[in-house]
Amino acid sequence: MANATNSLFSNILQSINSQVGGNLNTLQNTVDNVQNQTQNAVDNAQNQVQNAVNNVQNQVQNAVNNVQNTNLLDLTTISSALNSVLAQQLNNGGENGDDNQNQNLQGQLGNLGNLGNSTLLSLMTISSSLETIITRLLENRGNQNNNQNQNQNQENNQN
Repeated sequence: MANATNSLFSNILQSINSQVGGNLNTLQNTVDNVQNQTQNAVDNAQNQVQNAVNNVQNQVQNAVNNVQNTNLLDLTTISSALNSVLAQQLNNGGENGDDNQNQNLQGQLGNLGNLGNSTLLSLMTISSSLETIITRLLENRGNQNNNQNQNQNQENNQN
């Protein structure tokens, strides 16, 4: 009877040990999977942020290049027009030219002023856009750091 009882207990203990061991292996695999998924999510988030940063940088550079080209054209136009005004004034003998000619020149100078204001407005728009972009990049970086901290806390809690 004692042998049968010992054998029964031995079988029960072996069964418990195998179940516990199997459960521990399953638990370890689950932990490993969660850690891998978390790391993959962090890597993907970092890649997405980096791609977004690169895209924004490219867009900003393209916008700056476009405005620089436009402003260069504007300044060239202004310079050419000023030279034209100066030549006309010299041809007209300065302030002694007729009223119509002077009014025409004043109109041209007004147009040049408008062109200069447009160029200034373009630069102000770029400045504002850059400020907005930098703010968003900083917010994205902060969100990324928060996500990494949360993921690390989750890993620590699971461990």
